[in-house]
Amino acid sequence: MHRDSPDKADPAESTVNLQIVACEPCHCADFVRLSRLWLDEYFCVEAEDEQIFADPIAAFAPGGGGIFVARDEASGRVAGVCALAYHARTGDWELAKLCVDPAFRGPARGKPSCSA
Repeated sequence: MHRDSPDKADPAESTVNLQIVACEPCHCADFVRLSRLWLDEYFCVEAEDEQIFADPIAAFAPGGGGIFVARDEASGRVAGVCALAYHARTGDWELAKLCVDPAFRGPARGKPSCSA
């Protein structure tokens, strides 16, 4: 995936090459940072979130879930995160803790409207 670089004054001069990878221990701090950012922006951090943040990889591993990281291949910077959780009780899968670092987001478009 190519996107204009957030670090350049003139975005036309360079691109960011994102690679989606499974979360490794070296990515956990970015997962927590971005998850907290998203929760603080739209909701709040709850006790269940704190338990997940204590060991993110183990929190999503049961049932085959996991965390995925979008990282810039050149710099290694984490651009975004997403977790896939399996709920054995119901047999459902859930996408959770999705966040893109503000430095990698496109132009702000305002909050979406929920009205039809």
